[in-house]
Amino acid sequence: MLEMTPVAADVIRRLVEGESPSAGLRLDFADGDLRVTRADGPEEGDEVVTGRFGERVFVAPGSADYLDDKVLDARTDRDGTPVFGVSRR
Repeated sequence: MLEMTPVAADVIRRLVEGESPSAGLRLDFADGDLRVTRADGPEEGDEVVTGRFGERVFVAPGSADYLDDKVLDARTDRDGTPVFGVSRR
């Protein structure tokens, strides 16, 4: 199952702060690109990963196998925009 670093968890919490309790980020890995979007909740078939403090990540069904042994991390670019990436555990 996908894991997330404490930094990624913190960024996710900040991104969905003030939204519904079911909100989180949706990950979809397709064509070699990781797409990260804010979501109000999981779509049908999504794998739901919940962090220590309730942060939620929804993994698209076609991406679950690829992301299964990965760790989600985050950083901010020069403009303060969050940038997410995955690496092997």
